[in-house]
Amino acid sequence: MPGSQDFNFSEEQGRLQEILMKIVIYQSSLPDGRAVEMEELKREGVLSSADLEFLAANSVTYHPCRMSDQCSMEMLQMPFRDDG
Repeated sequence: MPGSQDFNFSEEQGRLQEILMKIVIYQSSLPDGRAVEMEELKREGVLSSADLEFLAANSVTYHPCRMSDQCSMEMLQMPFRDDG
């Protein structure tokens, strides 16, 4: 079974993962694990201005979901780039 060091993530994928972790950690701190809207993430300072710029520059869409829905990996979606 491959270890985590065996996965080669692009810089963009790594950055997306970092942002996702910020959101999940914040959401986990809430007593009800509710879905969190982007405006709240901005207002509460969960995401930095650099995070927000990255999301906008890469056309990332955010789909809030509750912790109980176990869909955190689907919260952020970045379109694939076709270099061909």
